[in-house]
Amino acid sequence: MVKIYVYLVKAGLKKLEEVPAIIRDQVKKALEDEK
Repeated sequence: MVKIYVYLVKAGLKKLEEVPAIIRDQVKKALEDEK
């Protein structure tokens, strides 16, 4: 899941706003699990 987050960052922070809320929530959960 973290790889997806890294991919999104590489794709551009502007595109993060275009990512569906569901995926964003999943990414947030994944980042919290990594901590």
